[in-house]
Amino acid sequence: MENENSTVYLNYLRVFAAFAVLMLHVICTPVMYYQNLYLSTELFWVRFARNLMNWCVPVFVMITGVLFLNPSKELPLSKLFKKYISRFVLVIFTFGTLYCFMELLFSDRNITLGKFLLAVKNTLTGKSWDHMWYVYMVIGLYLLLPPMKIFVNNVSDKLLYFTLGILFLFSSIIPYLQQFMDLNLQFPCVSIYLFYLLFGYVIHYKNFCLKKIFAVIILISYCIYISLIQFNSFFLIENNAFLRTLGYESPIVVFVAFAIFSLCKNIKNESRIITFMAPLTFGIYIMHPFFINFCYKVFHITIENYSLIISLVIVSLITIIGSLFATWVLRLIPFVRRHIL
Repeated sequence: MENENSTVYLNYLRVFAAFAVLMLHVICTPVMYYQNLYLSTELFWVRFARNLMNWCVPVFVMITGVLFLNPSKELPLSKLFKKYISRFVLVIFTFGTLYCFMELLFSDRNITLGKFLLAVKNTLTGKSWDHMWYVYMVIGLYLLLPPMKIFVNNVSDKLLYFTLGILFLFSSIIPYLQQFMDLNLQFPCVSIYLFYLLFGYVIHYKNFCLKKIFAVIILISYCIYISLIQFNSFFLIENNAFLRTLGYESPIVVFVAFAIFSLCKNIKNESRIITFMAPLTFGIYIMHPFFINFCYKVFHITIENYSLIISLVIVSLITIIGSLFATWVLRLIPFVRRHIL
């Protein structure tokens, strides 16, 4: 078993995944509204760049598995609710309500009490900005951590790998095959995020890693795959930069996340920049759509007014710098640092 303290690489993964999410949304958002303005070659490269980032959310969940399924880490229910779940609830009520209110404000530029109450209602019913789905999902995932910890701490390696295989089969392979075959198979409901949670644990604590050469081959093959499938209309999803078969549950994305996790696991040296940015990554995730929306909806930095490259570069820089700075400033407030971001 690998030294449980050798988690330097997790900071790198956290930073890489946060910026991958950021770039994913920078690229994807305008395609949803201005796809008809893109040239075919531009749309090809936009889809290619966007789908390069599909590993980011799986990697976040895998990091959670490493940190919270740590055999030496105790996680009583009181601590789970007071320290962790309460943080996500506060994020939903503060940022979720703010984003719902902003979306209503964008529609008619009017500020009313009714609009604020509607924003609260939309937040409670999960109708905030798209990226907030992750916060709702993580609450559910955290609620399952106590039984998951009991499981991994007491199960044999053979049963652990069997469980991982069953989760992979029913939450990844079967849904993938159903896109190509007329299958009507009824299986118990399983979550791909439970798989990723357990997968992160296995990679770290059981040293279940890909060799560097295989990881590189997977990443190169993935680039070829997301290039070639764009020439077949079956794989294209209308009005979106996503490509069919490349959701988070896809076995292809599973292997890409596995490859990236394995490559980063070889990193042993700390970096001042990475160490500085790692605590800011959750704030970057929560706040980056604020800057993207302002760039596109207020400043109108879109393909209608600028070339594709210029608009993406400007929006990316504003979003990266703005998210980093805003998170850093907010974390100077003790309450925010301890209980929200």
